Amino acid sequence: MPLNYVEESFLIEHKTSPCRPYGQSPMGYGRKIATGHMIRLDNRGPWRRVYATCFSNCASHWVLVNGKQYHWNGN
Repeated sequence: MPLNYVEESFLIEHKTSPCRPYGQSPMGYGRKIATGHMIRLDNRGPWRRVYATCFSNCASHWVLVNGKQYHWNGN
């Protein structure tokens, strides 16, 4: 299955937003962990929550766009 990435040319804004880290196990791992980051992909589009998937020492960050996961490098 190919990975989809958020292209830098699509990324308009990035902000941090307070968020309770739901989806996280007591050990800190999980498939869909909400983070305090949000991105907007166009000027009038909605802010999208950045989620993390973590089962080891590093996490993959991604957003949902129309039910599809797009990975984000965090810049």
